[in-house]
Amino acid sequence: MQVPGVNASWHPEFIREYNNVDISVAVQTPNGLLTPIVKDADTKRMLSISNDIKALAKKDGSCEASMPAVLLGALSTQKQAKDGKLQPHEFIGGTFSVSNLGMYGIKQFAAIINPPQAAILAVGGSEKKVRAMGGFPSHGFGREE
Repeated sequence: MQVPGVNASWHPEFIREYNNVDISVAVQTPNGLLTPIVKDADTKRMLSISNDIKALAKKDGSCEASMPAVLLGALSTQKQAKDGKLQPHEFIGGTFSVSNLGMYGIKQFAAIINPPQAAILAVGGSEKKVRAMGGFPSHGFGREE
């Protein structure tokens, strides 16, 4: 782990750094914020993370089967969290949080840390821009000289 200080929790007398990475995914519900957890996310590929999210949402079958797996899993988990079907062990105890508002067209925002966690990643939307690099228009993939 390159920055262990962000995969930690703050306590009154000490800071606990974790060896495992359990990512809490922020989901707004009518009763407040819930954070379903993807356990050991640092050891998994995206497909495995998507499957974990879908497993959290297994009790809920209301999402369309035609959606991509990652989107389907995320939406199902959000619905399950909003419906109060997640069990406490599925949303308590993560080591780091991710909050994504990019899908709503929000470019940037300040996310609130989920105590006692030490950090949260706020993900906003991306946009395509053409910019000049070395006097020529570029899509931003080249190296600036």
